[in-house]
Amino acid sequence: MVKKHKFKRYKTARNSGDILEWLIVVIMTLIISVTPLIVRLRMIELEGILSETWRSNVNVDIFSYNKMSFLLWCTILLILIYLGRTIISGNMFERMKMQKMHMFAGVYVFFIITSTLFAEHNQVALSGFPDRYEGMWVLLAYITIMLVASVTFISEKKTKILLIGLSLSSFVLGAIGLTQLLGRDLFQTDIGSKIIMSRAYSAIVENVDFTFAGTNRVYATLFNPNYVGSYVALVLPIFICFILLSKNILT
Repeated sequence: MVKKHKFKRYKTARNSGDILEWLIVVIMTLIISVTPLIVRLRMIELEGILSETWRSNVNVDIFSYNKMSFLLWCTILLILIYLGRTIISGNMFERMKMQKMHMFAGVYVFFIITSTLFAEHNQVALSGFPDRYEGMWVLLAYITIMLVASVTFISEKKTKILLIGLSLSSFVLGAIGLTQLLGRDLFQTDIGSKIIMSRAYSAIVENVDFTFAGTNRVYATLFNPNYVGSYVALVLPIFICFILLSKNILT
């Protein structure tokens, strides 16, 4: 009876661990697929050094702030789910074996936190600058996502889910970029305006300025053509390797 009880408890813990592992994959899929696509107008009141150095005391942001918020909330969920999974499995540190990658990440985290603590303008160091909200919190989120991914076993089936999410996201981003390349920018249309802002901001739609509007330059949902180039440089090699190494892409 004791052995059966232990086996049942082990099986329950294993099933719970598998469910949490799937949740980790889902959260990661949301991070890599949804985050780049988020475009929503946000009025951000600026204070201190930000209001002194920005064009006004309000930042009309479309491409950056909500991406940051979504990323941080997803990272918090990822941490909670991962901790829950490791506690249930009973091997809290089994997969967290120190590797060179983790050591370098630790050094990077140390310097991120240290530079923030000694920064003259802590507000900027923590949250970033208007239109570029990549301060300490976002940098730590990047590192956290990378570390969780490195110590989480992801099967081929789960990897394909990640790739499907990334593929769909890239397709949407590319389609939007194509409209900009052809001079038919989606965000300059009525439909695009409704996607970007709620009715509460409809009165200021004419005052919203797109830096690269009408230039036929592709900025997609990433605000700047340079960011699109970086995105392509990261994603294209993944798809090339996937195509070359996959015996059958559809299965």
